[in-house]
Amino acid sequence: MDWVEIDFNKQYTFNRIYVYFFQDNNILPPEEIIVECWDGSSWKNTAIVKNIPEKYIGNALNILAVNETIASKVRLNLVHQKGKKSGIYEVEFLNK
Repeated sequence: MDWVEIDFNKQYTFNRIYVYFFQDNNILPPEEIIVECWDGSSWKNTAIVKNIPEKYIGNALNILAVNETIASKVRLNLVHQKGKKSGIYEVEFLNK
């Protein structure tokens, strides 16, 4: 498992995470993503209520819908497919 952390440097409200995964030979979208938000003193899991598409795909938009969340930092933990690695080339946080 690997992770990427985004630090907004302020409190930010969002309920959608747009993620674009890189895909090539041994680099594939992750099997699972665990979203954690910083509450000021520790990391707390944030449930993904819906994935669009249901299974993550490479070189295309993946939407993670979460309940409205306020955080200053977010960490995306990538659980890799067996024997593979995962890569992210773009992440956006939106409140729709």
